[in-house]
Amino acid sequence: MATIAMLSAEWNSLLELTAYNNTMTITVSSVQKRTGDYSYKVGGYSSNFMQKTFPANPEIYLQYGLYMNNTFTGATFGLRSGGTWILSISRNASGYLEVRSGQNGTLLATGVTPTINGKWYVVELHLKLADSGGIVELRLDGNLECTFIGDTKPGSDTTVDNLYWISWGSGPEYFIDDVIVNDLSGSINNSWPGGLKLFLVKPVADAGPKEWTPSSGTDHYALLNELPPSGDDYLRATASDLIDLFDLEDLPAEAQSVKAVALDFFGLKGSTVAPSRIAQIVSLGGIDYVQADQDLPLAQGLVRKFLDTNPAGGNWNVATVNAMLSGIKSRP
Repeated sequence: MATIAMLSAEWNSLLELTAYNNTMTITVSSVQKRTGDYSYKVGGYSSNFMQKTFPANPEIYLQYGLYMNNTFTGATFGLRSGGTWILSISRNASGYLEVRSGQNGTLLATGVTPTINGKWYVVELHLKLADSGGIVELRLDGNLECTFIGDTKPGSDTTVDNLYWISWGSGPEYFIDDVIVNDLSGSINNSWPGGLKLFLVKPVADAGPKEWTPSSGTDHYALLNELPPSGDDYLRATASDLIDLFDLEDLPAEAQSVKAVALDFFGLKGSTVAPSRIAQIVSLGGIDYVQADQDLPLAQGLVRKFLDTNPAGGNWNVATVNAMLSGIKSRP
């Protein structure tokens, strides 16, 4: 893998998040968004957090879009190992971003660009965890803000495995969008994301086998394209190895390239009796590229598969994504 996490809020739902509290203050918002129609709003009422986990890594590159509504100081973002803060990004009284060890601990480096309210920024961070020779690099809108080389381990943890945004009573109010985490594996998407934009392309037509059972009607795609996902309209697999395929929306006209594709499935297994898993499908040129089996949750949740390269060969491009079909196969 190379791309190991994404957050876009484009499902108009909190289902992309691993954890959060106080849904009055961690919300999906259409008021401010860097791309698409939605972003995550954090803060404005009381103490709260939102979290996204990813496979543990000693070195990662990440980005997130940040829009601040009010003036505040302190750490709103952290890279953590479990519940332990490894690194945090804070804003000081002059508006400069600071990188600190732990949760707002020892100052490692300070940016050179004062941030202001009411403007979208792309924050990018490179972290290599080490007792010596560790690396911290912070970019703002693609420009290098600051660098630290040395001991980047505040304790004994050797990896990070989750992103963590926080607010507190009468504290920060801000929006988050276009979150991407890359590790160093693979031949692509193993460095700076570079300000990428995330877009959701929903099903717009049935485009092949229709072997799952619809909750109502005959148009299978129409049961899958609600925002947020609905538990009232659904497809149900009554046996293993049943396939449904769908045509998708085209990418927006502004799209010039495609770096990765995430296949999303919202659903659950009704029992432990087969089928209780799925395999996601990309269909290109009449060939179905069936991905590895994935477990389903017991309650409705997101099952996601990252494809950094085109399964038919080579890298993704706009024309290929616009031409592809996407689908699901029920598995025992």
